[in-house]
Amino acid sequence: MSFHPDQVQEIFDQAVKLPHTERGDFLEKACAGDEALRAELTSLLAQIAQLPTLEQSDAPEQGALRSVGPYEVGDRVGAYTISEHLGSGGFGVVYRARQENPSRDVAIKVILPMHGS
Repeated sequence: MSFHPDQVQEIFDQAVKLPHTERGDFLEKACAGDEALRAELTSLLAQIAQLPTLEQSDAPEQGALRSVGPYEVGDRVGAYTISEHLGSGGFGVVYRARQENPSRDVAIKVILPMHGS
């Protein structure tokens, strides 16, 4: 790996806010020819794009599913520290978390129990 995790985080944070159609050009400039960095960011962005959100999903009626996850920023889940709520869908909640060893950001999906079933 020829890039620093903070560099990945910084570029990712900017790219994820852009419309999908603008991300390719942004990554081209931000990665400045570093193909390994661009591949890492492209992979992360593709994973995030596949996560359902409450707006995109066929979510159950209100009250049928907890729309707020069980964790908050700063909570520890095993070896991970929750750093951000990324999205919610029909079956669960996805968080960004920080793993200390190895030092990296990960996504954690928590499957929520269905209520009223």
